[in-house]
Amino acid sequence: MSCKVVTALAISFLIIGAETCQAKKILCLMGIGAGTTDKWNKALLQELENRQHQLTIVTATSWTTDEDVFPNARLVHLEKTQVALKERYESITIGDLLKQSTWKNIIQWYDRQMATCRANLESIGFSEALHLALKEKGKYDLIIYDIAYGAGCLLHLAYLFGNTPIIGITSGPLNSQSLFTAHESLLNPALDPHILSDFNEDMNYWKRWHNTALYAFDYLYQKWVLKPVIEGLWAKNMHAKNIFTPNDFKELMPRFQVVLANHHPSLHSLQSLPANVVAVPGLHIQETSKTSLSSEILKFIESGKAEAILVELKEDIVGLENIIKFFEALKSFPQTRIIWANQGQANSKKLQKNQPQNLMVTASDQTPQILAHPKVKCSVISSDLVDIQESLYHGVVPLTITTKPEQRYIAQRLLERNLGLNIELTSLEEVDVIRQNLKNCLKEKSLSKNVHQFERSMKEQQNPSMATATWWVEHILQNPKANDHLWTSRKDSSNFLVIRSLDIIVVIQIFLVLCVINSVMVMRQTIANFKEMGKKSKKKIQGGKIESLKKLKKSKSKTS
Repeated sequence: MSCKVVTALAISFLIIGAETCQAKKILCLMGIGAGTTDKWNKALLQELENRQHQLTIVTATSWTTDEDVFPNARLVHLEKTQVALKERYESITIGDLLKQSTWKNIIQWYDRQMATCRANLESIGFSEALHLALKEKGKYDLIIYDIAYGAGCLLHLAYLFGNTPIIGITSGPLNSQSLFTAHESLLNPALDPHILSDFNEDMNYWKRWHNTALYAFDYLYQKWVLKPVIEGLWAKNMHAKNIFTPNDFKELMPRFQVVLANHHPSLHSLQSLPANVVAVPGLHIQETSKTSLSSEILKFIESGKAEAILVELKEDIVGLENIIKFFEALKSFPQTRIIWANQGQANSKKLQKNQPQNLMVTASDQTPQILAHPKVKCSVISSDLVDIQESLYHGVVPLTITTKPEQRYIAQRLLERNLGLNIELTSLEEVDVIRQNLKNCLKEKSLSKNVHQFERSMKEQQNPSMATATWWVEHILQNPKANDHLWTSRKDSSNFLVIRSLDIIVVIQIFLVLCVINSVMVMRQTIANFKEMGKKSKKKIQGGKIESLKKLKKSKSKTS
């Protein structure tokens, strides 16, 4: 008996010891702080904290004000980032952004990244992060970095924490920046529309020209504007503090062991991924059921004779007049239950006056439970990837509202795959357009069929996304150099021309042009020679005739 007790105690101690060994220190650098990005990132970090890892999170979001989000983590708030971005872009309306050309949108995209970098460095939280590295001599087993903007200012901090391995994460569509961090550039201008364009995948000749020009402009702007500015901001800030680190990221790139991407091939033109980019689509989605719905909402949905629609439109983004137009279109569906998941947004007297009688305003934290209800057939949401995935995961057809230029890419993929519908914000003024899209969202059978197929592919994954992501994090924690063999310096050194073999194509084209020019010159010379020969033969013939005439005259004169 005593032997069994000893064995049980030994096993218990081994289990406790193993769990203790698993608990690691992780530094998370999240300098972007966009709303939907936070949703995805937060789900992953909360899961890591639940697995007893010690997190230090340097973030531009306001997680620091809510102790329930990360009760055991150390939070460092980059407090100036969101304030600075709001002040910088408050004069630019959503309508102005959507009307801009793609060229201007690329400039705006990178301007935002430079402004984010500047605000990160000016925050008190950044000084705290430096103190953590230099004064407290913080040692970490892993760095998790948000690569949605590629290699940004915060990534420089990795130089101050030794040779700690890095894992990149991104909640948005993969782009040239995030793929460059993964040592690859697989996006092909002939096949993959630019991330800020609204091109479909079946581009004609002129669109391919346009798309290639966008990729080239994007590459040159990164190389000649974005990179020097970010490196300059970092160098100036560090010089003032007498801290010396490399200004570029070349030495950091080999330390990226893996990238966890919110990627699904149905929602992206890129169908295959590099070996060190792991797709974990819908990682933020948690299984739920209608039973967890509040009794009030459940009663409201089930009291309807027809389907239900979930609407997530925010007045501060969409605009009061556009929401009123949307309400006008919704009045054409009196038998349909409409749930507006935006608590506090219906306080406007004008909205209350115009809202349909079959509409109920609820808290947004009930959104997953509402989507899980079988009577909900359509969701009106923004064209953000995480919101679209959540709707598709629950088998609900998304009707997306595009409010940002970068959302057009995902909206276009939805339309191409027949997985949803889309309305530009500028089209919300047309009630008939809204009404027709709502009707299609509820009644179009092909849409519903495709969405349910996508739902099955998400729910029946061999390995759930969250389990895959945490496995990779803990695998790198235990094996810091696990993916070193995937790195080659040639990928990092290749430029826009080399990656696409344009340098070879240019040489071939120059050779062909020279051949054509040479052929034309030879043909012209040959023609000229023939003409010259023709003239000579003509003169010779004429000379012969004259000579024969002279001889004839002489013979006549002799006979006479």
